[in-house]
Amino acid sequence: MAAVVDWVLTLLGSRDAVPVVATAVIEAEPTSSTPVAVERADGQLEIRGYLWRDSTSKAGWVRRYTEVKKDMLAFYKSADKGKVKNAISVKRISSIVDASESDAIDSAPEPTAATVTDPAEDDGADPPSGAGEFAMVVSGSEYRFRTEAPADAARWVELLNRVRDAYAA
Repeated sequence: MAAVVDWVLTLLGSRDAVPVVATAVIEAEPTSSTPVAVERADGQLEIRGYLWRDSTSKAGWVRRYTEVKKDMLAFYKSADKGKVKNAISVKRISSIVDASESDAIDSAPEPTAATVTDPAEDDGADPPSGAGEFAMVVSGSEYRFRTEAPADAARWVELLNRVRDAYAA
């Protein structure tokens, strides 16, 4: 970023000739399951990153670009966000737990086929070995997710619970 600023100032002629009004941080789009969280000026938390979702339409997991804005958790096939594959209102989430914290992942009911919005476009990519895992229960149905590392799963759980709690109040 500093190199870009220096390049722009070189084009303009002088660092002294340009008053600094504001500084902006350009966020890179995530390429992994490590969530990128941005707290907006109005206090709302936006989260984005990749998650693997347990697929009910075939054995395995599907990788989805995931984004939380306001009270919606949205899933896309990729970061270009073409078509929303599934969306969940965070107000409808009753629990979000890390696999290391609870038996909820094994004891909660499996998702029904009705929770899968577009199974024909599943990419079939499996998460890497050593992946982290968490689950959320929405209106009685369980959604299971995996991340590249257990620390990523714990971070997703923390951030999603913050958003859910903000809308529950």
